[in-house]
Amino acid sequence: MAAPIGPITLGHYKRSHHSICLCITFDGVTRAASQPGSKTGRSKMTIETRSIEELKARYELEPELDDVYVEGFFDKEVLTSHLAGSNSKSRTIYEIETVDIPNKLLTALGLTTGNKQRVIALATELEEIANECAYRCLVDTDLDFWLEEVRNIKRLNWTTFCTLELHLLTEEVLREILFTASNAKINDFEAYCKSLCSVLCDLYALRLSDKQLELNLKWLPYDKYLSIKDGIISFDLTRYASNTLRTNGHGKIEKEFMATSTNWMQKFGDDCRHHSRGHDFVHLIAWSVNNFKGIKEFSSNIAIERLLILLARNVPGISNDLN
Repeated sequence: MAAPIGPITLGHYKRSHHSICLCITFDGVTRAASQPGSKTGRSKMTIETRSIEELKARYELEPELDDVYVEGFFDKEVLTSHLAGSNSKSRTIYEIETVDIPNKLLTALGLTTGNKQRVIALATELEEIANECAYRCLVDTDLDFWLEEVRNIKRLNWTTFCTLELHLLTEEVLREILFTASNAKINDFEAYCKSLCSVLCDLYALRLSDKQLELNLKWLPYDKYLSIKDGIISFDLTRYASNTLRTNGHGKIEKEFMATSTNWMQKFGDDCRHHSRGHDFVHLIAWSVNNFKGIKEFSSNIAIERLLILLARNVPGISNDLN
């Protein structure tokens, strides 16, 4: 089942045995020096955290400080790269794990313990500062827009697209990754892009249906449901959904689930960045490099993420999420 997304819209432009070496970064956070063999591209680190009360005092005394708090390391890397390569002013980006967010606060606010919820909790607590402040908290829009769960909190920004890295879902960036970097053998690039967006939208509709029906599904890996047909990506949506539901003990509601997914697809617009998951975007590009016979060293999610970070400096619009 192909998602009715209409014409593609991609735009034009996220040691020694007994000692650990530490380095001090410009954001004032103490981090461990990079460890060899890291699978994520991220070094192990020791983080000094600040309390919410410390941050309240910080911005009451210096409201001009234009710090940014994000969900995680990848978001920080994307923003740092973009700001370094654009004409935008330099800003200090902090991961939310540099702030001590008590679990009892999350519970009181009706939030779970994920990083996104912690950023929302921080924004909620800092909202009481009377001064106009330059700091911002940034979270991914994810499914919240479609489910009408976006919270309106002062100085809390929601990404323009579902996730920050979807700013990089452009024809220019895809060409750089698939052709310039990985030498993938894709003959009809326009048809490939349309198929990529169609699969992204199919997957997104399934997740919206899961949330709407309150199933809390554990998702199966979907690689074996992907194939190349006539030079484009093909996704066996019906079989994937059926097997996922049966694995989770919900096989009896398959018809309702698929009808719900179809209803969501019919609400989607032309720009697939408003109804795609960033993780699926990264994974499908890595899958494409491998299956379209590109350079295998670029066929991992980590490799694609590092390329996106590098290319983020050339993509306008990312810094708009901080305004």
